[in-house]
Amino acid sequence: MAISQVFTCDRCGAQAGRVALYARGEVTPGRTRHEIDSVMSAMDNSGAERARVQVESDVVNVTMFEFDVAATLSALSVGDARALHKLDLEFVPFWCPPCDAAFCGRHWVTWDLFDDGFFDEKRGRCPAGHERRLFD
Repeated sequence: MAISQVFTCDRCGAQAGRVALYARGEVTPGRTRHEIDSVMSAMDNSGAERARVQVESDVVNVTMFEFDVAATLSALSVGDARALHKLDLEFVPFWCPPCDAAFCGRHWVTWDLFDDGFFDEKRGRCPAGHERRLFD
């Protein structure tokens, strides 16, 4: 059974993001928000033979396979966003380290950066004006 943590927006109380750790062999439940979600669920489950972290938020959605399972489990089980960020900043793209706060997609200003026409990274600015890399 997946271990997951839901983080709420410090501004409005909406869900800022959900981080889940799936064990090797565990299937990710289907997503339901959009038609494309059935394709994304199939892609998520293509790596089911390995442990993985799945991040769902209005800021960034990502599935990761390379991480320290024990440290991630420890941080996730207590909802420690700072520790998750230290392990990998992409684990909590909705969290602002200087504010020590999570924000939903309505409160982040985000933009994509491109290098020679190719996606390089996604950046964002929290409501307090702190800028950070959210995903690369």
